[in-house]
Amino acid sequence: MSHSAPVDAIDAGPPTPFERHATAAATTAGLGAAWVVGRGLLPFDLACPFLAATGIPCPFCGMTRLSDHLLRLDVVGAVTGDPAGVVFLAVLGVLAAVGAARRLGWAPTLWPSSTPVVAVLVTTLALHWITTLGGGGFVSS
Repeated sequence: MSHSAPVDAIDAGPPTPFERHATAAATTAGLGAAWVVGRGLLPFDLACPFLAATGIPCPFCGMTRLSDHLLRLDVVGAVTGDPAGVVFLAVLGVLAAVGAARRLGWAPTLWPSSTPVVAVLVTTLALHWITTLGGGGFVSS
């Protein structure tokens, strides 16, 4: 009977900022996609718990309905209703896709750092929230 030695994990060191940002983006995008698909299977609409408890839209309020517009390929309606939200979702998707591509061994040469990308994400999320607080976006009442 032959026993093989266990394969030791390769220690690549701590994750880089890009790897941390890409993993967070992929996780957020995956959870968001699961939310959009999952809520389509429910016989009722799920409300934002923060909005229900405080009466104030959370920073992500309206993103589900925005995603619905984009999944129906209603880009004009999505951009008209929430342009900052569209940019946020697009940048989040690109960061997640580039991170996945890097994990598969493809390293884009034009992506030196994720810091500017995270700055764009934070800025567009803030603009989306300001728009939502001002009565815009796709928040349900």
